[in-house]
Amino acid sequence: MKPPLEAAIDYLRRYAVTRWELARWLLRKGYERSQVRDALQALARLGYLRDVWVLQSRVENAQRRLWSRRRTARDLRRRGIPRDVVRKALDRWYPPEREWEIFKRWLQRYRGRPAAEVVRRARQQGFARRWVLRWQSGETTGPPAPGGEAG
Repeated sequence: MKPPLEAAIDYLRRYAVTRWELARWLLRKGYERSQVRDALQALARLGYLRDVWVLQSRVENAQRRLWSRRRTARDLRRRGIPRDVVRKALDRWYPPEREWEIFKRWLQRYRGRPAAEVVRRARQQGFARRWVLRWQSGETTGPPAPGGEAG
């Protein structure tokens, strides 16, 4: 087995990951916690850990994919990123007002579909209830809202 620092550098050559994702990967590979901690400290000193850049890139990519804030948060937490870091990243790069714009773009995918299906899918995707209610009240263009055309 390679030394943990060497394994980590090889992994970072292939993937843009945060320190938390890298730590999880090293632990899964069988390295001891102390070895992982030492490797991460060395990588930080060398400037190889770019958590801010990776998080910003992940959040921006989620917006391009028309993901809700909730789905984005779930994905980041699944990757081992602490809840408080996820919250700060979303507040910085994906504010709630931005989610409304993403939701309106997401609605274009469902133009012409029954309102019940749109609501169900919006919930599955994790969009905030307030965006669905805003759409249903006819505040945005998109699929026909219950009771008439969205405008």
